[in-house]
This record gives sequence, structure tokens and C-alpha cells, in this order.
Amino acid sequence: MNELRKKLCPILLVCMAACLALAVILMGTARRGLAAEQIVLSKPALELEIGVSEQVTAEGGGEITWSSDDESVATVRGNGIIEAVGAGETTVRAKSASGEGSVRVYAVEKKKSINDNILISVFWPPTLEYMGNDDAKWDEQFKLLADADVDYLNNVTGRDRQRNPDPALIGENSKETNLKMAEYAHRYGMLYGVADERMRNLLSMSEEEIVSLISEYRNIPGVGGYYIKDEPGPAENLTVYSEIYGAIKSADPNAYAYFNFLPMWAYVANDWQRSEEPYREAIDRWMTETNALGYPTDYVLYDFYPYGSGREMRRDEFFANLEVVRDMGLQGDYKTGTYLQSIGGSGRSPSPSEIRYEAMCALAFGFKQLSYFTWFLPTNRTENFFASIVDDKGQPNPKTYEAICRLNAEIHNLGKTLIRLDSLEVYQNYQQWGKQDPLPGDFVARSNGSDAEYTVSRMQDRKTGRQYLMYVNNDFTDPTSFTVYFEPGIRSVERVSPEDGSLVKVAVGEDGAFTIELAAGDGILLALPEDYGKEKDTSAAQEMLARVEEERPSLEAAHADTSALDAAVAALENAMTAGTQEEIDQCTENVRKALEALLAAQEPEPEPEPGDEGGCGGVIGAGGGAMMGIALLGGALALRKRKRE
Repeated sequence: MNELRKKLCPILLVCMAACLALAVILMGTARRGLAAEQIVLSKPALELEIGVSEQVTAEGGGEITWSSDDESVATVRGNGIIEAVGAGETTVRAKSASGEGSVRVYAVEKKKSINDNILISVFWPPTLEYMGNDDAKWDEQFKLLADADVDYLNNVTGRDRQRNPDPALIGENSKETNLKMAEYAHRYGMLYGVADERMRNLLSMSEEEIVSLISEYRNIPGVGGYYIKDEPGPAENLTVYSEIYGAIKSADPNAYAYFNFLPMWAYVANDWQRSEEPYREAIDRWMTETNALGYPTDYVLYDFYPYGSGREMRRDEFFANLEVVRDMGLQGDYKTGTYLQSIGGSGRSPSPSEIRYEAMCALAFGFKQLSYFTWFLPTNRTENFFASIVDDKGQPNPKTYEAICRLNAEIHNLGKTLIRLDSLEVYQNYQQWGKQDPLPGDFVARSNGSDAEYTVSRMQDRKTGRQYLMYVNNDFTDPTSFTVYFEPGIRSVERVSPEDGSLVKVAVGEDGAFTIELAAGDGILLALPEDYGKEKDTSAAQEMLARVEEERPSLEAAHADTSALDAAVAALENAMTAGTQEEIDQCTENVRKALEALLAAQEPEPEPEPGDEGGCGGVIGAGGGAMMGIALLGGALALRKRKRE
């Protein structure tokens, strides 16, 4: 036994030493892992446009060394200033003797912007009460938003804040909550409006404190803006909010600063007609003060929910509010936005066609943001909300969700054009609400006494000047069909396709008749001819008509048959009065050809030169000179046409 012990002892000692060494190695690894966690970076990730830089700070770990995994994408200076230099993704690392931290950097040519198209936003995003820390639920809910073409998630503080019933999980609108919301928004191609719980105290914060808070979120992927105030009362001091707005914009100029007005009727309780003047004054004061700070407001946004408990719609108030905000937006050259009622509560739960009607009317009035109230079912509220787009169990509403997915896709397709259009004038045919003007008799598309109920807006592209008409069926229960009559000269129009945003040419009848068919509450966007309303160039046509008159005596003396020429001249004169530029140019060319044919028929055969029988004469007669002049004029027409093309 002793001999066995003697033999085993060295082996046991070696094993014990090996175990001790392994323990030391593992402890060292653990220490290094703990040390790495001690370096905390101020930003979890960055999204930067090429050429833009952002300061990232590191806490803990002693002296920090910064490096970029791919310096063709992003570089970093020794103090943690990261700059995007080329499109792509990379990781920037902060290392010390005791640990490491990193930040993912997305370098892009251009960030997603609220100005790219009609902005579709939602108020009341999916709640923490439902999602908690369950990543599968987060994915599920953000995919529902993305599939519905939502661009922006509005979150707010105060009574509408994100709350989690388990205090051990994510807190109420904490920074952690907002960062996770932004992370998922970015993952699914959306933007998120930060509503950090600290923003409940914006009124008592200094400008420096506001700037510092906003800087914590600036350039984090998915962060698109910040909450200021929802529905300030008529007596509230807008100057204080405009100062907050200025501080937020100074910290993050390209972000959307959310500020939402009450509906007009609230300014003189339940009296929309007496409310118009104080309402205009409030909006004008807000616009004037934000403009003076150097940051014109992103949207003049308000909410109004027109569907009450009965079957009727509060149309007078609905259209009056749209018209006042449209008019002020046009005068002040700023974008407008409104909410769409998409839930039951104090009123009924709207049908898909009723929601579509709200949206189409707002688009016809030139609005550039449409926000759904609400997306997710609100919880912990005194109001009896029901039938939201997604309920508090995360389930899409079978009556509205798919319809809203289709509607939003169409809005974005039409929005490729609508985003550039100003709504210059809006009329209603047959019946008017909210003091809206009736369709005038000299409108570009007359109704000829039709009793069809529709809204029509004349719109104009602010860059090209091209004019458009948008029609909306004022019946949100049944489809409609009606005929309009375009003024002389309009032979065709182009329909903006809601399927892909392309222009589809459609013919207009000889008498200008054009029949429009619309589903309940639906709309259609038509592009008028590109040169409609623009001054036409008739100089070449006038020169050609003058030339015809010069040649008439000789043609009459020769008893030429001028019937074809006369018909061409009549067509040209008609085109100059009511035709497009293309038609004027084509008719001018037709006159040139007819005159050329007549002159050629009158030209005598030239006498052959001696020794050159059958050859062309060396002398060009008066008729030949006329022919050359016409040919030169035709060449000038062709050259001008090529330049225009």
C-alpha cells in the first residue's frame, strides 16, 4: 500500500497543480469579462450620414484606446469622435488595460426622412404592458407595423406613457425603453419619437438640460424625433413651448419635434365657427415664434375625431378644420398634418371606408402627415376605448387591419406625387359643409349641374408647376359614378396609379366628358396636361400663318385647290386657341407640309442647260426661294422641338 501511495502521490500533485492552473486561468478570464463590462459607452449604436461625426464617451476602464474595424466606413479620433466616411457597417471599439466596449456604426448616404413621402404615423405604439421583455412579442408587433407601411411611432409622456406592470422589468418610458423602441423601429425600417420620462419636466428644464438630454439620443439608429406636447389648451403659453422646440432643434436639427394642436372647436367650447379666429391666432403665434428661432416647424398637426356614436359624421367641423389649416399652411409655406380616427371610444369605431374617407380628404387638402389614433389599444385609461387596429393582446383587428395595410400602401404610392403638391383651392359639388365653396362654373372640369356629392381639389407641383385634380367621394357608405367636363383643349389626362405611383394616360371625350368611378370614401388623383395653365409658344405658328397669306395670291392666280391647306390652317388656329403645345407644333407642321405640296405643284419644270439635258438649273427662281424659306422654317420647328424634348 505504501508503495502504491508513493507512486500515486506525484501523479496527484501534478493533477492538483493542473486544476489550480486551470482555475487561475478561468478566474482571469472571468475578471477580464467583468472588466470589459466596466467600459460603458454613451451610445449603443450610431447611424451617420457620410461626412457627419458624433461624440461617443466611455466610462470606466482607465485610459481608453479607440479603433475602427473598417476605416473605409468610419474613423474614430482618440477622444471618441466617430465620423462616417463611406457607406456600410462597422464596429468602433474602446479598449483599456482592463476591458473593452464597442458601438455598431451604420454609415449611410441619406437617412430615412419624414420628408420623403406622406408621413404615416401612429399614436400609442405597442405597449410594454403587453410586450414586456419578450423579444418574440417585440418582433411580432413591429412586423405588424412594418407590414402596414407605418413610417413613424409617436410615443408620449405623462398619462399616455409606456408602462410595465412588473417593476423588475423595463420601467415607465425609461431610457432603456426608448432605446429598445428605437432599436426595433430601425430594424423594421421605421422611425421612433422619443418620449423619455424625464421629458415630463421639459417646462422646468433649462435649455442646457434639454440639449444634454436630446444629445443622449442623437444619431442613434431609429430615433426620428422627440415629444414636446400633445393638445396644449387654448390658454397655455405657446412661447414656453416654442423655446423648448428651439432647444430640441438646436441639439438635433433634423429630428421631428412633436407638437399637436387641439381641434378648432375647442378654442371656443363646441363652437367651431366662433373658434376660427383664436385658432388661427394660436397657430400663427406658434409658427411665427418657431420661425424666429431659425427652425420652422415640421408640421402644423391637430386632431379631430368626426365619427360620433350615431351614423352621422360631424362634417361641418371636419371640413372647417381642414380648410383653416390648409389655408394657413399654404400662406406660411409649411406642412400640415392631422389624425385619423381608427378606434371606438367617445364615438363609434369607424369602418374601413370611413377611415379611407378621412385620409383621402386630408390628402386632397394637401396634408403631408396622417396619424392613426390609435394603433394599439390604450390601457390604464378612464376612457372606454375599443376596436383599435391592434388590441391589448397584440391581435390585429380583422375588420380594419388588412384594409389599413392596403390604404397605407396606396397613400405612399400616391404620395410620391402628393408630397410635391400644394392644394391651391378646394370645392364641393352639390352640397357644401363647413362653409366650403361650391364648385365654380368656370372650373377646369365642370359638373354641368350634376348632383353627385364629391370634393375636388386643384393642386400644383411646386417645382414643375404642373396642375392636378384630386376627387373624393363624399359618400363613405356607397360607391359613386359621375361625369365631369374638361374645358376645350384637354384631350387626355393621366391618372396617378395607387398601385405603384405611375402615370396612366386616359382619354377624354370629344366633348370633354370624363367619367369618374369611386368606391365608398375613395379618391382619385389626376394629372392635367403638362402645359395646362402655362403660356404657349405660338411664334412659329404665327410665322407660318403669315407665310400662307403671302402665298395665297399666287395660289389663287394658279387656281390651286387649297382645300387641304385651308383645313390645316383652321386646325392650327383652333389649336392656338384651345390646344396643347404639342398640338400647336404638330398643326404648324401640317400647314407647312400642305403649303409645300401646293407650291411644289405650281413650280414649272426647269429648262435644261446646254450640254446638261435633264439636269437642275443653276438659278433658283422665286418659287424655289419660297420653298427654301419654308424648309428653313420647318428646320427651326424641328430644332425647337428637339430642344424642348
